[in-house]
Amino acid sequence: QNESYYLSVDEETHKSQGLLDLTDNLGLKSIYVFGYNKDDEGNEQVKVIATSGDYYDFVLNHSDSTSQSYPFYEVAKGYKDYFVQEATYEEASGNYVQYIGVRRVDKTNKKILGMVQISVDPSVLQNKLAQTKLAYILNKYKIGAYGYFGAVDKETKLVSSFSKEDYVGNLATNY
Repeated sequence: QNESYYLSVDEETHKSQGLLDLTDNLGLKSIYVFGYNKDDEGNEQVKVIATSGDYYDFVLNHSDSTSQSYPFYEVAKGYKDYFVQEATYEEASGNYVQYIGVRRVDKTNKKILGMVQISVDPSVLQNKLAQTKLAYILNKYKIGAYGYFGAVDKETKLVSSFSKEDYVGNLATNY
């Protein structure tokens, strides 16, 4: 789907249906797209231009390096490629949340357009990252003697296997 689908914002809710769908599909709390705007005095600011979250008028702080949003301002301006904030407790929801921001660039990867920021429950993030570890990936596979290899799909319980003695001791890239 094209970028305009994700950046189209409903005037009443100030939310993007594309970002709402993406948030649900990825198991995130919210997605914020930041772009460059001008304030009332004509000064450039980095502000939310589309979101699936609750904070539509949020502007990144660019003057106080100790503010929570300043590292994300550095990402949006291209000084950093990304920033992963430590998980923090959100009083409003009573849950922990972690924000991750990556800079947003044009198709040529030359012009910086701002930043995309996600908020995620740290336990969800930890679970997704665990699924990329080799021990997790291989925990459903069994390898036996004489080149026997088998895999069982945990959901369908279907078995996939083959057996061939000359596989033992040889590189998998040979086959």
